[in-house]
Amino acid sequence: MKTAQETYWALGPPEKFEKFLTELKEYLKTKLQRCEVDGRYTYYSCGHEYHHSSDSSWKPFKNLEEFCCKKGLDHFSVINTLIEKSGIKYKCECQILNDIKSIRAYELQKIFGMDMESGECSLVCDDSWDDGVF
Repeated sequence: MKTAQETYWALGPPEKFEKFLTELKEYLKTKLQRCEVDGRYTYYSCGHEYHHSSDSSWKPFKNLEEFCCKKGLDHFSVINTLIEKSGIKYKCECQILNDIKSIRAYELQKIFGMDMESGECSLVCDDSWDDGVF
């Protein structure tokens, strides 16, 4: 098992980090549940709707820890490296696989009928909103 510093050095070069991240994502895809919403997008779930420490059964980085152990890396250093390189403060490993911005944009579009992708606040024409008022 590498020390924290050795793990930082091992993942320091961009090409090594990208290779590790690709392998980690493939591993997590085999461990987490794949969910599909309205046939429009998919995401991966750890099985917990709320990521909060008060849930005693929630183990936020269980699979990541197993993967790091197999690779001989310190998982705390890996988590910190992921946060540093992505700028995202992950609460759970399922967030590593999911494009949170796209999911949120879709949810806002569905709830409010607004086009969030174009950057414009324009009304989206969607048959599900057609209630005869417009």
